[in-house]
Amino acid sequence: MDIAGRLSWAEILDRRRRFIELLIVSNSDEQIRRCLEVARERSYEIKPGLCQRFIESWEADLERWREFLSWLPVTDNPEKFLHEVNLTDYVRFSEAYWRRSPG
Repeated sequence: MDIAGRLSWAEILDRRRRFIELLIVSNSDEQIRRCLEVARERSYEIKPGLCQRFIESWEADLERWREFLSWLPVTDNPEKFLHEVNLTDYVRFSEAYWRRSPG
């Protein structure tokens, strides 16, 4: 995700705050206005570096998941899958599973 190539995180956060401001002034519901005011105040705690670290962590997590999923066997049979990953002793199917009609 190359958001930084188009806008800086500071600009993105500023746009978000301005959008929240617009919602506050255009909303007549007091409860919604209070929620938006809290959101605006909380938004000042979000710094550009935090956004960048979040994206980097997210991308690293996606890569870990890709690696994890790459070794999992692909099958349309839950029993076979559990056997292939050595989990048959840890997972029990419900009675509903066993009563289901094949197909």
